[in-house]
This record gives sequence, C-alpha cells and structure tokens, in this order.
Amino acid sequence: MANAIQPDLILLDIEMPLLNGYQLLKQLKAQKSKVKTLIISMYDEEERIIRAIEEGANGFLSKSAEPEEILLAIQSVHLNGSYMPQPISLKLPKQNLSGTTIFSTQELEILHYLKEGLTSKKIGLKMFLSTRTIEDHRQQMMQKANVHNATALLRFAFEKL
Repeated sequence: MANAIQPDLILLDIEMPLLNGYQLLKQLKAQKSKVKTLIISMYDEEERIIRAIEEGANGFLSKSAEPEEILLAIQSVHLNGSYMPQPISLKLPKQNLSGTTIFSTQELEILHYLKEGLTSKKIGLKMFLSTRTIEDHRQQMMQKANVHNATALLRFAFEKL
C-alpha cells in the first residue's frame, strides 16, 4: 500500500489487525522504502521501543501524548528523520541494539539549529535555554555519537540525521 501511494510518513501502531507494526516495518525495510515511520502506541516498554527502532521506525510516541507533541513528532520525523520524547528516551540506552544513536527531542532540535550554523548562544535564545545548557547538550550528543569535537558532531548530524 505504501508503494502505491508513496507517502512521506506513516503513523503506525504496534498492535494492528492482520499485520502488526513490526511486520509492516520489516516489509518496508525489505522493500528499501524511503517512507519515514512514527510508531504511536500505548505500549512504551523499553523492549518494544528498541524492537520498533531495530525494525526501522524513525520515532516512537505514546498514545497519551498531547496533540501538540504528536504534531511536533510528525514534524520532527518528517524534517529531521527521528523523534524520541524525553520520557521514552530516558528508558533507552545511549544506543539501541542495532547501533543507531538515539537523541532526545531537545537534542534533535539543537542538532537542527547547529546544522543551520547557529551558535550555542543563538540556539539558547531560540529555545529559551542558557548557553551553558546548550553546551551541556552538545557534550552529551558527542558522547552518544561517539565523536570528540563539534565538527565531528556536525558531520555526524549531516550523515545520520
């Protein structure tokens, strides 16, 4: 079905009739589909989230999310290629089992601004955070991406996100 209409993004649940979300993700991966996928599920256990990402999901969101967060998740997956809200990202290791680096929503937003060439100070002003907080996030992202300087973090962002 995704091939016939060629959507940019598919919202999936894990539990669906006939074909569950994991099976559909496997099919999309096997077809080398470029469609992005966002799982919206009432199940937010670590094992389910990791499995969804291993199967190719670009993001994961709880069904209890507010409408604003759902919109943010859709936009983030569409524009940045991934979304993982803070409460869920805290349940996950720095990397999932497939080796994909997992960034929080805030970290993805910071990476987006870094890719645009903004300084930590300007990013802080846009996000209503201190420059120090932005610098702390940059350090955390470098650890997650296993890189050792800001240039390597930007290269990682352009290649992977």
